Amino acid sequence: MIDAIRDDLSVRLGKPVCCGVGRPAQGLDGLRHSYRQAERAMQMGAQLCDGGCTIYFGDLDLYRLLLSVEDRQELRRFYEESLGPVVAYDSRHDGELTRTMEAFFANNGNLARTADALCVHRNTLSYRLGRVADITGLDLEDAETRLMLHLALKVGRVLEAIT
Repeated sequence: MIDAIRDDLSVRLGKPVCCGVGRPAQGLDGLRHSYRQAERAMQMGAQLCDGGCTIYFGDLDLYRLLLSVEDRQELRRFYEESLGPVVAYDSRHDGELTRTMEAFFANNGNLARTADALCVHRNTLSYRLGRVADITGLDLEDAETRLMLHLALKVGRVLEAIT
């Protein structure tokens, strides 16, 4: 039913519409909380989906946790300290390092699948990942480093959605 309403709105507005759905609630306080969840889900949906989509707050998984962090400045600091140098490099060199890391994590670190997803040779992928390591001074073979960078990419999505 929600998708039907969203589709109707998209047609009437002439553009894709994202819809956020909060958890079921009881009482006025519960309704307020559910409304805030729906807003956050809508914000993330606009960030994560191409075109219109309906996103249930409970399905946001890690994003749900990140959206609940009250100290937005700390989220921004974490992002800047983790990925700032890579993002700056990409901006200066019209680079693909951030997109490469997103694909790398989306493919669970599998180099062959990541290279295929990016339509690049495996050596190009290895070079790009090496550049990330050089720029950040981090060891991409370390599991905690990979987790931190993957989380920083997610934090970046949250920061884009809420600003």
